[in-house]
Amino acid sequence: MTKLDNLTDEQKQHEIHAFRERQRIMISRGKVIVIAIAIFSMLGAVYNVVTNYNVGVIIGAVFSICCSVALIKGVPWVRYFFIVSFILSAFIVFLALDMVSPPRSFSEISGQTVAAIFDSATGETTFTVVNETTFPREELEGVTAIYVWLSVLLAVYIICANILMFSKSVKEYLYAERYQ
Repeated sequence: MTKLDNLTDEQKQHEIHAFRERQRIMISRGKVIVIAIAIFSMLGAVYNVVTNYNVGVIIGAVFSICCSVALIKGVPWVRYFFIVSFILSAFIVFLALDMVSPPRSFSEISGQTVAAIFDSATGETTFTVVNETTFPREELEGVTAIYVWLSVLLAVYIICANILMFSKSVKEYLYAERYQ
């Protein structure tokens, strides 16, 4: 016995229409998400070619762009490839964050800036006076900018992997794209 068995024909038609409308909205949402992820991947590939121009990077960029187009077209294995790729990229960025982490805290002591620097390799915290000779402000700003950039990139990779793994909208879009 199904949900529609106890309904009149008019109610059945209304339920079917409502279901189709929900599916259409879900597929549209999935399409937007998949296209956004594919564009993110393509932009990353183009950025790599511009900043690291060599044959290996160009081949990788072509592969990345082809996979992005295949994802938009609903090729099933490409979704899993992107999930693994985003997870591995997030892991690499997480490791890079540890290498470029800025000093953890600063405080003003008698007119001098003191930085507490945590060394993750030894587990020790050292305190040092920050001045233009020991730790130039431009270097601190550069390290902080890189740290923020890597943190944002890590978040984007994790979000993209989770969306591709768990989003019902993405699954419905890829299924609809594959079988249409």
